[in-house]
Amino acid sequence: MGWEVFVLKFEKLRTFGSLDRFKKEILDARPADGIVVGVCTDTGCRACDSAQVFEALKREVAKERLKRVEIKATGCHGFCEKGALVVIHPREILYTQVKPADVP
Repeated sequence: MGWEVFVLKFEKLRTFGSLDRFKKEILDARPADGIVVGVCTDTGCRACDSAQVFEALKREVAKERLKRVEIKATGCHGFCEKGALVVIHPREILYTQVKPADVP
């Protein structure tokens, strides 16, 4: 199930409980053996070439034929001064100041 399914189902989250349920739906939809690489593509990181990092990651995953790895554009992680940010899920690894040349 992709992100587009959640967008179609989206309702305004009015409580912390509804936010927790939404988070659980997203995590449950993630393949158990998969890896999601989140690249911040919000304003601060975009100024640090995150769009190029995102594209370089997509190319590298395709080149290496990594079937279990999904590249996702994300919003701000609140650590803009260290952009571009890349987060590896489910391992909870954060890379800061990532440049397109770092991707391979």
